[in-house]
Amino acid sequence: GSSNYSNAISVYRLLPGLSGAEEIQRIKLPKISLHMIAGWTKANELGVFMQMMEDPAIYTVQVDGGKAVRVSPVDEWPYFPRWSKDGERIYYRAMDKKEETWIFHVPASGGNPEKVPVHFEFDGRLWYGSGLNISPDGSMMAAIACKEPFEPEENHDLWTIPLDGGRPTRLTFDETVEAHTCWSSDGRTIFFTDRPNTSKNEKTHVIYAIPAGGGEPRQISSEADTISGLSMTCSPDGKHIAFFSGNTAKIIP
Repeated sequence: GSSNYSNAISVYRLLPGLSGAEEIQRIKLPKISLHMIAGWTKANELGVFMQMMEDPAIYTVQVDGGKAVRVSPVDEWPYFPRWSKDGERIYYRAMDKKEETWIFHVPASGGNPEKVPVHFEFDGRLWYGSGLNISPDGSMMAAIACKEPFEPEENHDLWTIPLDGGRPTRLTFDETVEAHTCWSSDGRTIFFTDRPNTSKNEKTHVIYAIPAGGGEPRQISSEADTISGLSMTCSPDGKHIAFFSGNTAKIIP
C-alpha cells in the first residue's frame, strides 16, 4: 500500500533453532489498515485496526458550533463546494451516474441535487477542474475546465458558466493549465493563476487578471511570489488580493 497503509496481513511461523521464518498465511483485509495490529486473542485471532471506507460529503454546521448536517447525497463524490450568494444553495462539482462531470447544486438544508443546465455550441461537455467561484451578483461561475471528449492539444482554461442556464464562455486559450479563480468585488474582473510564459519551471505560478467578458490576460504578481495553496481572495474594497506563497500569506494590490 501507499504511505502507511496495508490491505493484507502476512502471518509467519517461527522455526525453532533458525533465524529465519517461513510465510504460511496471507490474510486479505476487507478495508485498509494503518499497520496497527492490536494483538492475539486466546482463541488465536488477530485484532486489527481498519479504516472505514471513504464517504466524502458536504456538511453544514452553525458558525457558533453544533452538529454537522449532511446535505449532499450518498454515493456521490462532491468537490469544491461554493455557497450561492443568497445562502440558499451549495454548488459543487461531481459525476453523474454516467460518470460525466457536471456542476450540481443542492439546497443548503439538504435535498435532491440538480445539474446546472449548460448548453454547448460544440459536441461534448466540459470537464471541470479546480477553481470554481461564483460572481458577486450570483449569476455566473468562473471555472477551470476543458472540453470533452479530450483533444491532445486541449488544456484546462478559464470559462464562465451562467448558473441559470446558457452557453459557457471560454476566456483563455493557451497551452498551460490555469487554476484557482476569484472575482473582483465589482464582478468586472476574474483573477486566476497560471504558469508565466517566461518561466521554464512548471511549478511556478503567478496571478493574472482578465476582464469577465473576455480580453487579454494581464500578469499582476511576480515569479518570486509563486502561488501555492488552493485559493486566493479579493478584499471587499477591491484593492488587494490575498494568497499563499510557500508558508507565507501575502497580499498584493
